[in-house]
Amino acid sequence: LIINFDCVPSVLCTVSLFMEHDFQGNIIQDLSNNDNNWKMVSFGSFVSQGKGVAIFIWQESDDDLGEKIVQSINSIPANLVTDRLINFIFDKSENFFVNPQWWDSQNEGTQQGLTLKQMLGLFPQSELFEGPLPDHNFDSWYFRKSKRVF
Repeated sequence: LIINFDCVPSVLCTVSLFMEHDFQGNIIQDLSNNDNNWKMVSFGSFVSQGKGVAIFIWQESDDDLGEKIVQSINSIPANLVTDRLINFIFDKSENFFVNPQWWDSQNEGTQQGLTLKQMLGLFPQSELFEGPLPDHNFDSWYFRKSKRVF
């Protein structure tokens, strides 16, 4: 799945993971199952030709999982795609770069919320933070289009 933006993303990332939930919180694979048949997904956000790109990739044999991700992304309203991806990055990755000007432009509560989200992703058993994070209204990367490539 390739997602194009009209500007450079404020958060760049690469991560490979076993996604358990889609972007609506639905279970897309059961990681409590010990049969070790989990399906891996890789995600990256990067710059290409001065514009932003986000990409989800998976093995061809895991197209059923990929289709669930595609459907989930496509059901996000265009004005929320940036929010969902930034939250995804902070929640699921420890390998990301944040534009310092963007970070400094966020209020202290948003910075703390994202930092806690990132820490919970690294230490899910910790009790650093309980309860949902407040809604964020991040700058838009000006979502242009997404396309499925199989």
